Amino acid sequence: MTSTDHDPAASCDAAVVVAGGAARRLGLDKPELVVGGRRLLDAAISAAGGASIVVVGPPRAVPEHVVVVREDPPGGGPLAAIAAGLAAVPATARTVAVLAADLPEVEPSTLARLAALRAETAAPVALAEDPHGRPQYLLAVWDAAALRAAIAGIAGIGSAENAPVRAILPPDAPRLRLPLEDADTPEDLARAERSPLAIRRLLRAALPALPAAGGPPAPGAALAEPLVAAAPFPPFDQSAMDGWAVAGQPPWRPVDGAALAGHAAPPLDPGTAVRIATGARLPAGAERVIRDEEIVTDGSALNCTDTARNDVRPAGSAWPDGATLAPAGAAIDPALVSLATAAGVTAIAARGPVRIRLHTSGDEVGAAGRAGLPETAWGPVAAVFEASGARVLRGPHLPDAPASFRAAILPDGADVVAVIGATGRGAADRLRGALAEAGATLLVDGVDVRPGGSLLVATVPDGPIVLGLGGNPMAALLGAALLAKPLRAALLRETPPAAELLALADPNPDDRWRMLPVEPDGAGRWRMPATVATPHLRDAAGRRAIALVPPLAQPGDLVERLA
Repeated sequence: MTSTDHDPAASCDAAVVVAGGAARRLGLDKPELVVGGRRLLDAAISAAGGASIVVVGPPRAVPEHVVVVREDPPGGGPLAAIAAGLAAVPATARTVAVLAADLPEVEPSTLARLAALRAETAAPVALAEDPHGRPQYLLAVWDAAALRAAIAGIAGIGSAENAPVRAILPPDAPRLRLPLEDADTPEDLARAERSPLAIRRLLRAALPALPAAGGPPAPGAALAEPLVAAAPFPPFDQSAMDGWAVAGQPPWRPVDGAALAGHAAPPLDPGTAVRIATGARLPAGAERVIRDEEIVTDGSALNCTDTARNDVRPAGSAWPDGATLAPAGAAIDPALVSLATAAGVTAIAARGPVRIRLHTSGDEVGAAGRAGLPETAWGPVAAVFEASGARVLRGPHLPDAPASFRAAILPDGADVVAVIGATGRGAADRLRGALAEAGATLLVDGVDVRPGGSLLVATVPDGPIVLGLGGNPMAALLGAALLAKPLRAALLRETPPAAELLALADPNPDDRWRMLPVEPDGAGRWRMPATVATPHLRDAAGRRAIALVPPLAQPGDLVERLA
Protein backbone atom coordinates (compact mmCIF):
# COMPACT_ATOMS: atom_id res chain seq x y z
CA MET A 1 0.00 0.00 0.00
CA THR A 2 1.41 3.40 -0.94
CA SER A 3 1.01 6.64 0.99
CA THR A 4 -1.93 7.62 -1.21
CA ASP A 5 -3.76 4.31 -1.08
CA HIS A 6 -6.91 4.11 1.02
CA ASP A 7 -7.57 1.13 3.25
CA PRO A 8 -11.21 0.05 2.72
CA ALA A 9 -11.44 -0.67 6.46
CA ALA A 10 -10.70 2.96 7.35
CA SER A 11 -13.64 5.18 8.33
CA CYS A 12 -12.34 8.06 6.17
CA ASP A 13 -10.46 8.19 2.89
CA ALA A 14 -7.89 10.65 4.20
CA ALA A 15 -6.86 12.46 7.36
CA VAL A 16 -5.17 15.79 7.98
CA VAL A 17 -3.35 15.87 11.33
CA VAL A 18 -2.58 19.37 12.58
CA ALA A 19 0.72 19.05 14.43
CA GLY A 20 2.27 22.49 14.49
CA GLY A 21 3.33 22.11 18.11
CA ALA A 22 2.69 25.69 19.20
CA ALA A 23 1.23 25.54 22.70
CA ARG A 24 1.20 28.95 24.29
CA ARG A 25 -0.50 27.88 27.51
CA LEU A 26 1.32 24.56 27.84
CA GLY A 27 4.73 25.76 26.73
CA LEU A 28 5.62 22.38 25.22
CA ASP A 29 5.62 20.73 21.80
CA LYS A 30 2.30 18.96 22.24
CA PRO A 31 2.48 16.41 19.41
CA GLU A 32 5.68 14.97 20.94
CA LEU A 33 4.27 14.61 24.45
CA VAL A 34 3.88 11.04 25.68
CA VAL A 35 0.68 10.24 27.59
CA GLY A 36 0.05 6.69 28.68
CA GLY A 37 3.07 5.38 26.81
CA ARG A 38 2.00 6.93 23.48
CA ARG A 39 2.95 10.16 21.67
CA LEU A 40 -0.01 12.43 21.06
CA LEU A 41 1.01 12.48 17.39
CA ASP A 42 0.95 8.69 17.30
CA ALA A 43 -2.51 8.70 18.86
CA ALA A 44 -3.78 10.86 15.99
CA ILE A 45 -2.05 8.75 13.34
CA SER A 46 -3.41 5.55 14.88
CA ALA A 47 -6.92 7.00 14.98
CA ALA A 48 -6.77 7.61 11.23
CA GLY A 49 -6.17 3.89 10.71
CA GLY A 50 -5.69 2.94 7.06
CA ALA A 51 -6.58 6.35 5.64
CA SER A 52 -4.13 8.40 3.58
CA ILE A 53 -2.56 10.54 6.32
CA VAL A 54 -0.99 13.97 5.99
CA VAL A 55 0.72 15.49 9.04
CA VAL A 56 1.07 19.27 8.93
CA GLY A 57 3.90 20.80 10.94
CA PRO A 58 7.68 20.80 11.32
CA PRO A 59 9.65 17.67 10.36
CA ARG A 60 8.71 14.78 12.64
CA ALA A 61 9.38 11.06 12.92
CA VAL A 62 6.36 9.34 11.37
CA PRO A 63 5.63 5.95 9.79
CA GLU A 64 6.64 5.52 6.16
CA HIS A 65 3.10 5.75 4.85
CA VAL A 66 2.51 9.19 6.41
CA VAL A 67 3.24 12.39 4.46
CA VAL A 68 4.55 15.47 6.31
CA VAL A 69 3.99 18.96 4.88
CA ARG A 70 4.34 22.49 6.27
CA GLU A 71 1.72 25.21 6.28
CA ASP A 72 2.52 28.49 4.55
CA PRO A 73 3.63 30.53 6.34
CA PRO A 74 4.95 28.26 9.11
CA GLY A 75 2.95 28.90 12.27
CA GLY A 76 0.13 30.38 10.21
CA GLY A 77 -2.53 28.80 12.38
CA PRO A 78 -4.79 25.73 12.18
CA LEU A 79 -6.80 26.84 9.15
CA ALA A 80 -3.61 27.42 7.14
CA ALA A 81 -2.48 23.97 8.28
CA ILE A 82 -5.74 22.39 7.13
CA ALA A 83 -5.35 24.09 3.74
CA ALA A 84 -1.79 22.78 3.38
CA GLY A 85 -2.77 19.28 4.43
CA LEU A 86 -5.79 19.23 2.12
CA ALA A 87 -3.57 20.14 -0.82
CA ALA A 88 -1.57 16.95 -0.18
CA VAL A 89 -4.63 14.72 0.17
CA PRO A 90 -5.32 12.46 -2.85
CA ALA A 91 -7.81 14.04 -5.24
CA THR A 92 -9.88 10.85 -5.14
CA ALA A 93 -10.59 11.20 -1.40
CA ARG A 94 -14.28 11.64 -0.69
CA THR A 95 -14.11 12.05 3.09
CA VAL A 96 -11.39 13.75 5.13
CA ALA A 97 -10.86 13.64 8.87
CA VAL A 98 -9.32 16.74 10.44
CA LEU A 99 -7.81 16.30 13.87
CA ALA A 100 -5.24 17.91 16.11
CA ALA A 101 -2.29 16.04 17.61
CA ASP A 102 -3.26 17.02 21.15
CA LEU A 103 -5.98 14.47 21.95
CA PRO A 104 -4.62 11.77 24.29
CA GLU A 105 -7.56 9.38 23.95
CA VAL A 106 -8.58 9.69 20.31
CA GLU A 107 -9.11 6.26 18.72
CA PRO A 108 -10.21 4.82 15.37
CA SER A 109 -13.71 4.42 16.78
CA THR A 110 -13.81 8.19 17.36
CA LEU A 111 -13.46 8.95 13.67
CA ALA A 112 -15.75 6.06 12.76
CA ARG A 113 -18.56 7.52 14.87
CA LEU A 114 -18.05 10.99 13.42
CA ALA A 115 -18.03 9.59 9.89
CA ALA A 116 -21.25 7.70 10.61
CA LEU A 117 -22.91 10.86 11.96
CA ARG A 118 -21.91 12.84 8.88
CA ALA A 119 -23.21 10.12 6.57
CA GLU A 120 -26.49 9.76 8.46
CA THR A 121 -27.19 13.49 8.37
CA ALA A 122 -25.78 14.08 4.85
CA ALA A 123 -24.07 17.14 6.35
CA PRO A 124 -20.86 18.58 4.90
CA VAL A 125 -19.12 18.05 8.24
CA ALA A 126 -19.67 16.43 11.63
CA LEU A 127 -17.57 17.58 14.56
CA ALA A 128 -16.98 16.49 18.11
CA GLU A 129 -17.79 18.27 21.31
CA ASP A 130 -16.22 17.63 24.70
CA PRO A 131 -18.15 16.42 27.76
CA HIS A 132 -18.94 20.05 28.63
CA GLY A 133 -20.56 20.62 25.24
CA ARG A 134 -17.74 22.73 23.81
CA PRO A 135 -17.14 22.23 20.07
CA GLN A 136 -13.87 20.62 19.04
CA TYR A 137 -13.17 22.25 15.69
CA LEU A 138 -10.06 20.15 15.18
CA LEU A 139 -11.83 16.83 15.55
CA ALA A 140 -14.17 16.52 12.61
CA VAL A 141 -14.98 14.46 9.54
CA TRP A 142 -15.64 16.40 6.33
CA ASP A 143 -17.04 15.70 2.93
CA ALA A 144 -13.85 16.35 0.93
CA ALA A 145 -15.55 18.50 -1.72
CA ALA A 146 -17.23 20.61 0.96
CA LEU A 147 -13.93 21.14 2.78
CA ARG A 148 -12.18 22.14 -0.44
CA ALA A 149 -14.98 24.59 -1.23
CA ALA A 150 -14.85 26.05 2.29
CA ILE A 151 -11.07 26.56 2.10
CA ALA A 152 -11.41 28.10 -1.38
CA GLY A 153 -14.09 30.43 -0.03
CA ILE A 154 -11.77 31.72 2.67
CA ALA A 155 -8.96 32.17 0.15
CA GLY A 156 -11.33 34.12 -2.05
CA ILE A 157 -11.89 36.77 0.58
CA GLY A 158 -8.44 36.84 2.13
CA SER A 159 -5.84 34.55 3.65
CA ALA A 160 -6.27 31.45 5.78
CA GLU A 161 -3.35 32.65 7.90
CA ASN A 162 -4.46 32.98 11.54
CA ALA A 163 -8.14 32.67 10.53
CA PRO A 164 -10.28 30.65 12.99
CA VAL A 165 -11.39 27.18 11.96
CA ARG A 166 -14.96 28.01 12.89
CA ALA A 167 -14.98 30.43 9.93
CA ILE A 168 -15.41 27.49 7.55
CA LEU A 169 -17.98 25.59 9.62
CA PRO A 170 -21.68 25.75 8.79
CA PRO A 171 -23.66 26.94 11.85
CA ASP A 172 -25.86 23.84 11.88
CA ALA A 173 -23.07 21.25 11.67
CA PRO A 174 -24.06 18.14 13.64
CA ARG A 175 -22.01 17.48 16.75
CA LEU A 176 -21.18 14.32 18.65
CA ARG A 177 -20.42 14.49 22.35
CA LEU A 178 -17.38 12.37 23.19
CA PRO A 179 -15.41 11.69 26.41
CA LEU A 180 -12.38 13.45 24.93
CA GLU A 181 -10.56 16.60 25.93
CA ASP A 182 -7.44 18.17 24.46
CA ALA A 183 -4.31 18.90 26.50
CA ASP A 184 -3.95 22.69 26.46
CA THR A 185 -2.64 23.40 29.97
CA PRO A 186 -0.33 21.71 32.48
CA GLU A 187 -3.46 20.81 34.46
CA ASP A 188 -5.02 19.19 31.38
CA LEU A 189 -1.84 17.20 30.80
CA ALA A 190 -1.59 16.01 34.40
CA ARG A 191 -5.21 14.89 34.35
CA ALA A 192 -4.75 13.10 31.03
CA GLU A 193 -1.72 11.23 32.38
CA ARG A 194 -3.76 9.94 35.32
CA SER A 195 -6.88 8.97 33.39
CA PRO A 196 -7.83 5.28 33.60
CA LEU A 197 -7.41 4.89 29.83
CA ALA A 198 -3.88 6.34 29.87
CA ILE A 199 -2.89 4.25 32.90
CA ARG A 200 -3.99 1.01 31.29
CA ARG A 201 -2.22 1.88 28.05
CA LEU A 202 0.93 2.74 30.02
CA LEU A 203 0.94 -0.69 31.63
CA ARG A 204 0.75 -2.37 28.24
CA ALA A 205 3.72 -0.29 27.08
CA ALA A 206 5.90 -0.41 30.19
CA LEU A 207 5.51 -3.81 31.84
CA PRO A 208 7.92 -6.58 30.79
CA ALA A 209 6.53 -9.70 29.19
CA LEU A 210 6.59 -12.97 31.08
CA PRO A 211 8.98 -15.52 29.59
CA ALA A 212 7.48 -17.93 27.09
CA ALA A 213 7.56 -21.66 27.84
CA GLY A 214 6.57 -24.71 25.82
CA GLY A 215 3.96 -27.17 26.99
CA PRO A 216 0.33 -28.17 26.56
CA PRO A 217 -1.90 -25.12 25.97
CA ALA A 218 -3.52 -24.04 29.24
CA PRO A 219 -6.57 -21.78 29.71
CA GLY A 220 -5.54 -18.40 31.09
CA ALA A 221 -2.31 -18.26 29.09
CA ALA A 222 -1.67 -16.53 25.74
CA LEU A 223 0.10 -17.83 22.67
CA ALA A 224 3.72 -16.71 22.31
CA GLU A 225 3.78 -18.08 18.76
CA PRO A 226 1.09 -18.79 16.18
CA LEU A 227 -0.94 -21.97 16.54
CA VAL A 228 -0.04 -23.99 13.43
CA ALA A 229 -1.89 -27.21 12.61
CA ALA A 230 0.19 -30.35 12.91
CA ALA A 231 -2.54 -32.40 11.22
CA PRO A 232 -5.37 -31.71 8.78
CA PHE A 233 -8.99 -31.68 9.92
CA PRO A 234 -10.90 -33.79 9.45
CA PRO A 235 -8.02 -36.26 9.33
CA PHE A 236 -9.97 -38.46 6.88
CA ASP A 237 -12.99 -38.25 4.59
CA GLN A 238 -15.87 -38.18 7.05
CA SER A 239 -19.64 -38.40 6.93
CA ALA A 240 -21.38 -35.15 7.84
CA MET A 241 -24.80 -36.80 8.27
CA ASP A 242 -26.51 -40.03 9.20
CA GLY A 243 -27.29 -41.73 5.90
CA TRP A 244 -25.82 -44.06 3.31
CA ALA A 245 -22.32 -44.31 1.91
CA VAL A 246 -22.63 -45.24 -1.75
CA ALA A 247 -20.26 -46.50 -4.44
CA GLY A 248 -20.89 -45.97 -8.14
CA GLN A 249 -24.13 -44.90 -9.78
CA PRO A 250 -27.65 -45.68 -8.56
CA PRO A 251 -29.49 -47.82 -7.98
CA TRP A 252 -27.48 -49.25 -5.08
CA ARG A 253 -27.76 -52.58 -3.36
CA PRO A 254 -27.64 -52.21 0.45
CA VAL A 255 -25.12 -54.41 2.22
CA ASP A 256 -25.21 -55.63 5.79
CA GLY A 257 -23.51 -53.77 8.62
CA ALA A 258 -22.82 -50.08 9.16
CA ALA A 259 -19.93 -47.64 9.13
CA LEU A 260 -19.79 -46.25 12.65
CA ALA A 261 -17.69 -43.42 14.06
CA GLY A 262 -14.49 -44.76 15.56
CA HIS A 263 -14.74 -48.10 13.78
CA ALA A 264 -13.36 -49.42 10.51
CA ALA A 265 -15.83 -50.45 7.80
CA PRO A 266 -15.36 -52.97 5.02
CA PRO A 267 -14.79 -51.58 1.52
CA LEU A 268 -17.71 -51.07 -0.89
CA ASP A 269 -18.00 -52.50 -4.36
CA PRO A 270 -19.47 -50.41 -7.16
CA GLY A 271 -23.27 -50.35 -7.03
CA THR A 272 -23.49 -51.00 -3.28
CA ALA A 273 -24.34 -48.89 -0.24
CA VAL A 274 -23.91 -49.21 3.51
CA ARG A 275 -25.46 -47.35 6.46
CA ILE A 276 -23.11 -44.68 7.85
CA ALA A 277 -23.22 -42.57 11.01
CA THR A 278 -22.28 -38.95 11.41
CA GLY A 279 -18.53 -38.62 11.95
CA ALA A 280 -17.71 -42.06 10.57
CA ARG A 281 -14.82 -42.57 8.20
CA LEU A 282 -15.87 -43.04 4.58
CA PRO A 283 -15.38 -46.71 3.62
CA ALA A 284 -12.87 -47.51 0.89
CA GLY A 285 -14.62 -47.49 -2.49
CA ALA A 286 -17.39 -45.14 -1.34
CA GLU A 287 -17.74 -41.98 -3.39
CA ARG A 288 -20.28 -39.96 -1.44
CA VAL A 289 -22.77 -39.92 1.42
CA ILE A 290 -26.50 -39.30 0.99
CA ARG A 291 -28.52 -38.28 4.01
CA ASP A 292 -31.40 -40.48 5.10
CA GLU A 293 -34.18 -38.08 4.11
CA GLU A 294 -33.02 -38.06 0.47
CA ILE A 295 -32.82 -41.83 0.08
CA VAL A 296 -35.66 -43.52 -1.85
CA THR A 297 -36.30 -47.27 -1.46
CA ASP A 298 -37.27 -49.04 -4.64
CA GLY A 299 -37.92 -52.63 -3.63
CA SER A 300 -34.56 -54.01 -2.58
CA ALA A 301 -32.61 -51.19 -4.22
CA LEU A 302 -31.80 -47.63 -3.11
CA ASN A 303 -31.99 -44.42 -5.08
CA CYS A 304 -31.82 -40.72 -4.19
CA THR A 305 -33.86 -37.59 -4.82
CA ASP A 306 -30.83 -35.31 -5.35
CA THR A 307 -28.18 -36.73 -7.65
CA ALA A 308 -25.76 -33.93 -6.69
CA ARG A 309 -26.00 -34.54 -2.95
CA ASN A 310 -22.72 -35.37 -1.19
CA ASP A 311 -22.68 -35.17 2.60
CA VAL A 312 -18.95 -35.86 2.97
CA ARG A 313 -16.52 -33.68 4.85
CA PRO A 314 -13.33 -34.17 2.82
CA ALA A 315 -10.07 -34.67 4.69
CA GLY A 316 -8.46 -31.30 5.39
CA SER A 317 -11.58 -29.33 4.41
CA ALA A 318 -11.60 -27.38 7.70
CA TRP A 319 -7.84 -26.76 7.53
CA PRO A 320 -4.80 -28.45 5.98
CA ASP A 321 -1.63 -29.50 7.75
CA GLY A 322 0.49 -26.37 8.37
CA ALA A 323 -2.41 -23.91 8.44
CA THR A 324 -2.17 -21.03 10.93
CA LEU A 325 -5.20 -21.32 13.19
CA ALA A 326 -4.55 -18.55 15.73
CA PRO A 327 -1.99 -15.73 15.89
CA ALA A 328 0.61 -15.08 18.55
CA GLY A 329 -1.04 -13.10 21.33
CA ALA A 330 -4.32 -15.00 21.14
CA ALA A 331 -5.85 -15.83 24.51
CA ILE A 332 -5.87 -19.53 25.31
CA ASP A 333 -9.38 -20.44 26.37
CA PRO A 334 -11.11 -23.85 26.42
CA ALA A 335 -12.13 -23.40 22.77
CA LEU A 336 -8.53 -22.82 21.71
CA VAL A 337 -7.37 -25.84 23.72
CA SER A 338 -9.97 -27.88 21.83
CA LEU A 339 -8.78 -26.40 18.53
CA ALA A 340 -5.16 -27.30 19.29
CA THR A 341 -6.18 -30.87 20.13
CA ALA A 342 -8.14 -31.19 16.89
CA ALA A 343 -5.10 -29.89 14.99
CA GLY A 344 -2.75 -32.43 16.56
CA VAL A 345 -0.85 -29.82 18.60
CA THR A 346 0.18 -31.16 21.99
CA ALA A 347 2.70 -28.46 22.99
CA ILE A 348 3.17 -24.83 22.08
CA ALA A 349 5.08 -21.79 23.37
CA ALA A 350 2.86 -19.65 25.60
CA ARG A 351 3.01 -17.09 28.38
CA GLY A 352 1.10 -17.45 31.59
CA PRO A 353 -1.29 -17.90 33.19
CA VAL A 354 -0.41 -14.92 35.39
CA ARG A 355 0.27 -15.99 38.97
CA ILE A 356 -0.96 -13.48 41.55
CA ARG A 357 -0.23 -13.67 45.25
CA LEU A 358 -2.92 -11.61 46.97
CA HIS A 359 -2.41 -10.18 50.46
CA THR A 360 -4.68 -8.32 52.82
CA SER A 361 -3.05 -5.79 55.12
CA GLY A 362 -3.63 -3.63 58.17
CA ASP A 363 -3.55 -4.20 61.91
CA GLU A 364 -7.28 -3.54 62.16
CA VAL A 365 -8.24 -6.34 59.76
CA GLY A 366 -9.08 -9.46 61.69
CA ALA A 367 -8.04 -7.94 65.00
CA ALA A 368 -9.84 -9.05 68.13
CA GLY A 369 -11.85 -6.66 70.22
CA ARG A 370 -13.77 -3.52 69.41
CA ALA A 371 -10.99 -2.02 67.28
CA GLY A 372 -10.95 -4.86 64.78
CA LEU A 373 -12.73 -5.28 61.44
CA PRO A 374 -13.58 -8.54 59.67
CA GLU A 375 -11.65 -9.34 56.51
CA THR A 376 -14.14 -8.98 53.63
CA ALA A 377 -12.16 -7.99 50.52
CA TRP A 378 -9.91 -10.94 49.63
CA GLY A 379 -12.59 -13.21 48.17
CA PRO A 380 -14.27 -10.69 45.84
CA VAL A 381 -10.92 -9.30 44.66
CA ALA A 382 -9.57 -12.79 44.02
CA ALA A 383 -12.70 -13.59 42.01
CA VAL A 384 -12.07 -10.60 39.73
CA PHE A 385 -8.48 -11.69 39.09
CA GLU A 386 -9.53 -15.30 38.49
CA ALA A 387 -12.21 -14.16 36.04
CA SER A 388 -9.45 -12.48 34.04
CA GLY A 389 -7.64 -15.81 33.75
CA ALA A 390 -5.12 -15.38 36.57
CA ARG A 391 -4.24 -18.00 39.13
CA VAL A 392 -4.57 -16.50 42.59
CA LEU A 393 -2.69 -17.67 45.68
CA ARG A 394 -3.53 -16.46 49.16
CA GLY A 395 -0.60 -14.61 50.69
CA PRO A 396 -0.30 -14.11 54.45
CA HIS A 397 -2.00 -11.13 56.01
CA LEU A 398 0.43 -8.21 56.33
CA PRO A 399 0.46 -6.34 59.62
CA ASP A 400 1.45 -2.68 59.61
CA ALA A 401 5.14 -3.46 60.05
CA PRO A 402 7.89 -2.63 57.54
CA ALA A 403 9.38 -6.13 57.68
CA SER A 404 6.14 -7.78 56.56
CA PHE A 405 5.95 -5.60 53.42
CA ARG A 406 9.63 -6.08 52.64
CA ALA A 407 9.12 -9.84 52.78
CA ALA A 408 5.95 -9.69 50.68
CA ILE A 409 7.65 -8.20 47.63
CA LEU A 410 10.56 -10.65 47.57
CA PRO A 411 10.62 -12.99 44.53
CA ASP A 412 8.96 -16.31 45.30
CA GLY A 413 7.47 -17.46 42.00
CA ALA A 414 4.52 -15.07 41.81
CA ASP A 415 4.38 -12.81 38.76
CA VAL A 416 2.30 -10.20 40.60
CA VAL A 417 2.09 -9.40 44.29
CA ALA A 418 -1.18 -7.61 45.01
CA VAL A 419 -1.77 -5.92 48.36
CA ILE A 420 -5.15 -4.72 49.55
CA GLY A 421 -4.54 -1.53 51.53
CA ALA A 422 -1.40 0.44 52.41
CA THR A 423 -1.47 2.55 49.22
CA GLY A 424 -1.86 5.81 51.11
CA ARG A 425 0.78 8.04 52.64
CA GLY A 426 -0.28 7.75 56.26
CA ALA A 427 1.83 6.72 59.23
CA ALA A 428 0.58 3.12 59.02
CA ASP A 429 1.03 2.70 55.26
CA ARG A 430 4.21 0.69 54.67
CA LEU A 431 4.06 -0.35 51.03
CA ARG A 432 5.74 2.73 49.58
CA GLY A 433 8.64 2.43 52.00
CA ALA A 434 9.19 -1.22 51.13
CA LEU A 435 9.15 -0.40 47.42
CA ALA A 436 11.65 2.43 47.89
CA GLU A 437 14.02 0.18 49.85
CA ALA A 438 13.82 -2.45 47.09
CA GLY A 439 14.72 0.11 44.40
CA ALA A 440 11.35 -0.36 42.71
CA THR A 441 10.20 1.77 39.79
CA LEU A 442 6.79 3.29 40.43
CA LEU A 443 4.79 3.22 37.19
CA VAL A 444 1.39 4.22 38.58
CA ASP A 445 0.74 6.35 41.62
CA GLY A 446 -2.98 6.99 41.63
CA VAL A 447 -5.63 7.06 38.92
CA ASP A 448 -8.09 9.88 38.26
CA VAL A 449 -11.18 7.79 38.90
CA ARG A 450 -13.41 7.24 41.87
CA PRO A 451 -13.97 5.18 43.81
CA GLY A 452 -10.97 2.88 43.59
CA GLY A 453 -8.39 5.31 42.23
CA SER A 454 -5.92 4.75 45.06
CA LEU A 455 -3.73 2.41 43.04
CA LEU A 456 -0.01 1.69 42.82
CA VAL A 457 1.84 -0.33 40.22
CA ALA A 458 5.59 -0.87 40.54
CA THR A 459 8.29 -3.11 39.14
CA VAL A 460 10.84 -4.57 41.55
CA PRO A 461 14.34 -5.39 40.21
CA ASP A 462 14.53 -9.17 39.75
CA GLY A 463 11.21 -9.39 41.55
CA PRO A 464 7.48 -9.33 40.94
CA ILE A 465 5.16 -6.66 39.66
CA VAL A 466 3.58 -5.05 42.72
CA LEU A 467 -0.03 -3.89 42.62
CA GLY A 468 -1.37 -1.84 45.50
CA LEU A 469 -5.15 -1.65 45.86
CA GLY A 470 -7.27 0.61 48.03
CA GLY A 471 -7.91 -0.60 51.54
CA ASN A 472 -11.71 -0.35 51.52
CA PRO A 473 -13.43 -3.42 50.05
CA MET A 474 -15.23 -1.44 47.31
CA ALA A 475 -12.09 0.47 46.35
CA ALA A 476 -10.09 -2.77 46.20
CA LEU A 477 -12.76 -4.53 44.12
CA LEU A 478 -13.05 -1.69 41.61
CA GLY A 479 -9.30 -1.18 41.35
CA ALA A 480 -8.85 -4.87 40.60
CA ALA A 481 -11.58 -4.68 37.95
CA LEU A 482 -9.83 -1.74 36.29
CA LEU A 483 -6.36 -3.29 36.09
CA ALA A 484 -6.83 -7.08 36.01
CA LYS A 485 -7.21 -7.39 32.23
CA PRO A 486 -4.60 -4.75 31.27
CA LEU A 487 -2.06 -6.43 33.58
CA ARG A 488 -2.77 -9.77 31.94
CA ALA A 489 -2.57 -8.33 28.42
CA ALA A 490 0.73 -6.61 29.18
CA LEU A 491 2.45 -9.55 30.87
CA LEU A 492 1.24 -12.12 28.35
CA ARG A 493 1.58 -9.85 25.30
CA GLU A 494 -2.00 -10.77 24.63
CA THR A 495 -3.94 -9.05 21.87
CA PRO A 496 -6.57 -7.11 23.86
CA PRO A 497 -10.12 -7.94 22.82
CA ALA A 498 -12.53 -5.19 21.86
CA ALA A 499 -14.23 -3.64 24.87
CA GLU A 500 -17.69 -4.88 25.83
CA LEU A 501 -19.95 -1.83 25.89
CA LEU A 502 -23.05 -1.11 27.95
CA ALA A 503 -25.65 1.60 27.35
CA LEU A 504 -26.26 3.81 30.37
CA ALA A 505 -29.71 4.43 31.77
CA ASP A 506 -28.52 7.24 34.04
CA PRO A 507 -26.26 10.28 33.67
CA ASN A 508 -22.94 10.74 35.42
CA PRO A 509 -23.08 14.27 36.86
CA ASP A 510 -19.46 13.99 37.99
CA ASP A 511 -16.70 15.75 36.05
CA ARG A 512 -14.47 12.72 36.71
CA TRP A 513 -14.25 9.13 35.61
CA ARG A 514 -16.19 6.74 37.83
CA MET A 515 -16.18 2.97 38.37
CA LEU A 516 -19.54 1.68 39.50
CA PRO A 517 -21.47 -1.55 39.95
CA VAL A 518 -24.36 -1.52 37.47
CA GLU A 519 -27.51 -3.54 36.86
CA PRO A 520 -29.65 -3.96 33.71
CA ASP A 521 -32.95 -2.07 33.70
CA GLY A 522 -34.76 -4.65 31.56
CA ALA A 523 -35.00 -2.24 28.61
CA GLY A 524 -31.50 -2.62 27.19
CA ARG A 525 -29.73 -0.12 29.42
CA TRP A 526 -27.82 -0.30 32.70
CA ARG A 527 -28.57 1.57 35.89
CA MET A 528 -25.96 3.08 38.19
CA PRO A 529 -26.44 3.41 41.94
CA ALA A 530 -27.02 6.94 43.17
CA THR A 531 -24.22 6.56 45.72
CA VAL A 532 -21.55 3.95 46.41
CA ALA A 533 -20.25 3.26 49.90
CA THR A 534 -16.67 1.99 49.99
CA PRO A 535 -16.29 0.37 53.48
CA HIS A 536 -18.42 -2.61 52.41
CA LEU A 537 -19.85 -4.25 49.28
CA ARG A 538 -23.56 -3.66 49.89
CA ASP A 539 -23.79 -1.60 46.70
CA ALA A 540 -22.10 -4.36 44.68
CA ALA A 541 -24.14 -7.29 45.99
CA GLY A 542 -26.31 -8.73 43.24
CA ARG A 543 -25.05 -6.27 40.62
CA ARG A 544 -24.17 -8.01 37.39
CA ALA A 545 -21.38 -5.80 36.06
CA ILE A 546 -18.85 -3.09 36.86
CA ALA A 547 -18.72 -0.18 34.41
CA LEU A 548 -16.10 2.47 33.68
CA VAL A 549 -18.13 5.66 33.22
CA PRO A 550 -16.63 8.76 31.54
CA PRO A 551 -17.01 12.25 33.00
CA LEU A 552 -20.45 13.79 32.44
CA ALA A 553 -21.72 10.73 30.56
CA GLN A 554 -25.33 10.95 29.42
CA PRO A 555 -28.13 8.35 29.26
CA GLY A 556 -27.66 6.20 26.18
CA ASP A 557 -23.89 6.65 26.14
CA LEU A 558 -21.90 3.46 25.65
CA VAL A 559 -19.45 2.70 28.46
CA GLU A 560 -16.94 -0.08 29.02
CA ARG A 561 -17.79 -3.13 31.05
CA LEU A 562 -14.82 -3.94 33.29
CA ALA A 563 -16.12 -7.08 34.99
